[in-house]
Amino acid sequence: MQVDGGSEFMVEFEEGCWALGLPLLVRPPRSPQINGIVERANRTARVLDYHNGRRPHRSLGMNTAAEFAGMVAVLA
Repeated sequence: MQVDGGSEFMVEFEEGCWALGLPLLVRPPRSPQINGIVERANRTARVLDYHNGRRPHRSLGMNTAAEFAGMVAVLA
């Protein structure tokens, strides 16, 4: 498990990992290049949240994708 060491719950988390026998790697601060895949996945999740949950679409009657999906589920 990799962490960046920036959490106020770090001690409890470390103890939990040790108790479960999980290896723990603490990355240095301010070094996203070490864990680029996870950083990119985090950005993709933020963009998808905006696109599907908050941005209205003309093709969906100015509803967000989440709102439209909820309306379709009610009609089904």
